[in-house]
Amino acid sequence: MAENEPKKQESLSERHYKEVFRKQVLRLFLMYVVPLVVLTVFFQLQYKSIVEESDNRHLELVSEHQANMFDLYLKERVLNLESFLNTQNFNNVFDEKGFENFLISLQSENEVYIDLGLIDSSGQLLLYKGPVQNLESENYSNEEWFNKLIDGKESYIITDIYLGFRKKPHFTIALKKSTEKGLLVLKSSLDPKIMNDYMQEIEEANDVLLALINVNGELQLASKSVKDFYQNISLDKDSSDVAGYRSTKVDGEEVFYAFSSLHEANWSSLVLQDINTTSEYEWLGLSAIYIVPFLGLLISVTTVVFRSKKMVKLEREKDIVRNQLVQASKLASVGELASGIAHEINNPLAIIGSENGLVMDMLDPQYGMNSTRDDLLPHLQRIDDAVYRCRDITRKLLSFVRQTEFKLEYYDINQLLEELLEGFYERELNVSNIKFKKKYQEDLPKVMLDGNQFKQVALNIVNNAIDAISPPGKITVQTFLENDHVCLAVTDTGCGISPDVMEKIFLPFFSTKEVGKGTGLGLPVSYNIIKSFGGEISVESIPGKGTTFKVILPVTGNSRIQQ
Repeated sequence: MAENEPKKQESLSERHYKEVFRKQVLRLFLMYVVPLVVLTVFFQLQYKSIVEESDNRHLELVSEHQANMFDLYLKERVLNLESFLNTQNFNNVFDEKGFENFLISLQSENEVYIDLGLIDSSGQLLLYKGPVQNLESENYSNEEWFNKLIDGKESYIITDIYLGFRKKPHFTIALKKSTEKGLLVLKSSLDPKIMNDYMQEIEEANDVLLALINVNGELQLASKSVKDFYQNISLDKDSSDVAGYRSTKVDGEEVFYAFSSLHEANWSSLVLQDINTTSEYEWLGLSAIYIVPFLGLLISVTTVVFRSKKMVKLEREKDIVRNQLVQASKLASVGELASGIAHEINNPLAIIGSENGLVMDMLDPQYGMNSTRDDLLPHLQRIDDAVYRCRDITRKLLSFVRQTEFKLEYYDINQLLEELLEGFYERELNVSNIKFKKKYQEDLPKVMLDGNQFKQVALNIVNNAIDAISPPGKITVQTFLENDHVCLAVTDTGCGISPDVMEKIFLPFFSTKEVGKGTGLGLPVSYNIIKSFGGEISVESIPGKGTTFKVILPVTGNSRIQQ
């Protein structure tokens, strides 16, 4: 069960690297991906606005162009009929043969002409040539178009498209002229097929739907697709508008259309947006707006993940190098402690040797001491205590020197300090005429750090304090809570630090000690360790009076986890 425990509980250092990865991904996303997304959304909105404006203008231009084309077409038909009125000798107006020849001439020029008729001012049909038979008695006095032409100022009129006698769609062009025999009206029925075919060709070429409507919004000409489409929408337009642009809803989708009035007839050219087709230009635009940003986002996300993994790898490598530097500094610090440690171990060894000699004497028959078991037990107990004392010292020394993996956990710094100082310094400093005082604040909150590295920092600072004192002197180790930070303060009554040296104490390999007694790595390494825990090291010193090193650690988390 114990072997599976590490698998169940992830170490804080691994969580730290995963947190570094998440933070890097978030930071790079905010730097690269989010601006790209914002720009993509912005350009999509801009593109939509531009395309909509372009479609509006396109529909308006097509509508205006088609209105002009139909006007030219109708005007040409009117001019053909006017040529007959202007050249005809109406004294011989009932010349049926000449009337028929003119119709044949018109039809040979353009097959759109169906028939030709001549009407007097009373509406009576005087002469007719065309496919309908028995129209001699036909009277047009009740026809709306006839009355408008007779009573109006215009010299001609073009009707809406209707079925008529043949029950086939056609429209009428009628012209009036005053003659010696009174007002005469020349009318001709025209087949709209050519106009309809033309509209179909335009639809195929422009990706739009075309239609002709009258002033009441009724369809005059349209393809079948437009007729089916037209049933679903209402295109009532203000009769005062000669041109315009509108939109309507069809099956929940917004559809745009434009219209432009003709001058020759009471019609308007209607151009509708074909919602079933997308132009090549729009496809290119959609590709630029969606596909290109998608590829950009894909590349950006890939780059972000790659960069984040790279940063985590660099963080791991940096920690390895830092740990190696810490280990080197730790070994250097232990070297400085060698004499003290040797003396500390010599004391219990001396006790062991002394007690062992005494026990041997007590057991030697020549002395006749006749020692009992009870006499020997106190001496053996002192030997046992001295052995365990040596074991504790060597165990603490080995645990301190041994290189271990960087591991963040919550620690009580009072306990860490006690484990370090009680084993290495407390007795020896008293012998060296240096007072050693500990002032620990109780119930301090635990701090997230690496316990072994924190001991390294404390050892470096205390070593410097010892080196700064010329006995007699005093070293005070104090812990306290200040502004939600756990603090360690080490104060000595040594020689202090001058201002010019103070500026260099955290520089690597800078040392004021004699050659062979200092590496110049203690304080720089300590500074980097505390910074990695999210803390700070501050120094206050008065030359000749002493120095205080203050280690400040955050209660919640550390910078390595929060970066």
